[in-house]
Amino acid sequence: MPSFKYILSGKDSEKNIYVRFSHGRGIDFRATTGRTIHKKHWHPNGHVRKTNEGLSKDPLLTEWLEGLSDLLELRIKEAHNSKTPFTSAWLRHIIKEHKGEITVEHLTDLLLDNIKAYKADLENQNKAQDDENKNLVKRGLKPEPPPFATGTIRNYNTTLHRIQKFEKYRNKNYKLSELDSKFSKRYQEYASDVLDLSKNSISKDIRQLQAVCNRALREGLKVHKDIFKRQFGGKYEPAQFVTLNEDEINLIRSYTGTAKLENARDWLIIGCWTGCRVGDMMKLDDKTNIENENGRELISYIQEKTGKPIKVPVHPMVQEVLDRRGKFPKKISDVKYNEYIKELCKEVELKEMVEGSKVVKTKDDKFRKKKGLYEKWELISSHVGRRSFATNMYMKLSNKAIMKVTGHGSEAQLMQYIGEVSSEHYDQYDEHWGITKTKSDEGTE
Repeated sequence: MPSFKYILSGKDSEKNIYVRFSHGRGIDFRATTGRTIHKKHWHPNGHVRKTNEGLSKDPLLTEWLEGLSDLLELRIKEAHNSKTPFTSAWLRHIIKEHKGEITVEHLTDLLLDNIKAYKADLENQNKAQDDENKNLVKRGLKPEPPPFATGTIRNYNTTLHRIQKFEKYRNKNYKLSELDSKFSKRYQEYASDVLDLSKNSISKDIRQLQAVCNRALREGLKVHKDIFKRQFGGKYEPAQFVTLNEDEINLIRSYTGTAKLENARDWLIIGCWTGCRVGDMMKLDDKTNIENENGRELISYIQEKTGKPIKVPVHPMVQEVLDRRGKFPKKISDVKYNEYIKELCKEVELKEMVEGSKVVKTKDDKFRKKKGLYEKWELISSHVGRRSFATNMYMKLSNKAIMKVTGHGSEAQLMQYIGEVSSEHYDQYDEHWGITKTKSDEGTE
């Protein structure tokens, strides 16, 4: 059976720590961990001495080595099952994976390895920007947003876990060269029937796999051509969502009651008139996010998801909130905000029956979205403010003006976001050309 141990090497008292890997008679190699230790702190059995007072250079070394050992044991098992050859490059790759420094030159052709590497690359780019920001702050300069939103990295982690479950279900470790149309069909059936995912969730997984494969292809790895075909991905299903019209926003504005719901009410009003994502909204501060530009009050912030600078004039309702409170409302978590605005909308009796999807508990104690007819308050979520802003401003302001506030990169993205259908532009042409609808156009009783 394959085995490994830690050994020291070097002429000085401060020794380099290596991993020595062996398997049978023909495989015996080592790779540096990049860590060092004084020889007096090292036990002959190959670990840090328990009485390691004075190990000031790396006090968490024991924990780090234990983590590497756990990863090595996992990767050895995976390599054995997939018949991946044990090489020095393979060992160096595992060490770099543990250090968060995976390089493509040591990537295997396994799908899971490439998803992990892609995610690690995003995290490393964010870490590099974070390190650079520390230098910018020291120099009195404004830090830059991370290249990738936390949600983007989280989405790849979600896809990673789903593919892990799929491979376990199929009892197979897929290679990039095996991602053909059969793989797509089998994964979509599994994700729908077993994981009970929506078409859009499955489609997102496929798009992320395509991004991973694009990167692998650029680095010279063999990828099946089917994955880049349009029909490889699942069909996109127009999202069902609810918005608040201006009459409903005014109704919410008139609510008086508990302090927590009044606080949520004011945040919801701000969301409906700024188009902020809730994560950005809860970071707003009257001292740093309110600007006066040529006598006009503006809310200014950097979108976490896109890194785009956003400026939006302060709406009279938002100004009313700021004047009444003297500042932005009390910050609350996304979970609490979601819970409170749902309760708030129930209190003001938004009970119109509308079609949508609601998270419900299934028989096997899992939570999944279920389509149906629900009272409107039941479908309210933290995203309703941003979507209501875009929907209410559509047809009143230019798409370009709306995009400046929502941060959408194209009109197509904006149209998809607000659920605009192809016939909604007809009325604008009718009005411009002076066309009057006939009775047959309007329908019969």
